[in-house]
Order: sequence, then structure tokens, then C-alpha cells
Amino acid sequence: MKKRIKPHSLCQLCSKPARYTSTGLCAVHYQIQYRQEVESSFRLGTCTCGHPAIIKGQCHDCYSTKYRANKSTKIKLEVFNAYGNECQCCGESNLDFLTIDHIHGRKQSGHDRYFIGSKLYKWLIKNNFPRDNFQLLCYNCNCAKGKLGYCPHTVAV
Repeated sequence: MKKRIKPHSLCQLCSKPARYTSTGLCAVHYQIQYRQEVESSFRLGTCTCGHPAIIKGQCHDCYSTKYRANKSTKIKLEVFNAYGNECQCCGESNLDFLTIDHIHGRKQSGHDRYFIGSKLYKWLIKNNFPRDNFQLLCYNCNCAKGKLGYCPHTVAV
């Protein structure tokens, strides 16, 4: 047989028996109030995406995305600075167009097709920016070199 709890008072919000006499609330309203208190203690406002801001005015997702983007951009710029910040073929200097090229091909360097982006940039930094098999090319020159075997800029007109 279940013991019946004798309520000392009624909930202030719904007039049901109050389980928590210190607050004068029933179990449902006590949980609601507790959640609001916990959330408000962590919340620093609202992020631009609409989620509650937790870290430096941003939600966790937006903050971690921004942190990763800034970190990978710094690594990329460090590598591009080491290789001269311009295409070795045509002289293009817009950083959005520049890529790292394997001079003798990716396979001969022992790199698979997944060895790209920040993974490649970190490897280049770790190995002191080797120049014997890597150069900075714009995307057009790099694609032409991969497809044709040479860049059209190097062909005499």
C-alpha cells in the first residue's frame, strides 16, 4: 500500500498539493522554476543564430565553428607566407585562389588523396616547408598542370 503524502499546503500556481513546502510549488512547477534558474545562470544573452549564448556571446556551435575557422586560416596563411604568397606560374596573389601543388605529383610524395587542407598544411609546417616537391600555384594553374601536365602560362605564344 502506497503512503499518501499529506500536503502541508497547495501549489501557489495551480492549487495542486505542494510537494516542495520550501517553495510552495507542486513537482511540475518546481521543475519548471529550477530549469529556468539553471538556464538563466548560464545564459549570457542570445547568439546571432537564436540559440542561448553560453561562451563569449555565442552558442556552443557558433563559437566552435568560428574558433576552428580562425585556427585553420592562421595555419593556411603561415604556409602561404612561407611559399611566397603568389602563384609561381602566373603571379596571382589573391589568397582565395592559391593552393599548394605537389611538383612531382601527390603519389610520388607518398601522400594519398585525403592528405589535403589543414592536414597538409600542418605537415608542411612540421617539415620546415620543403621546397623540393611543393610550390604555391593558383587553382587554374594547378588544375591545368594536373590535367595537361603543364601550365598554359609556361607555353611560349
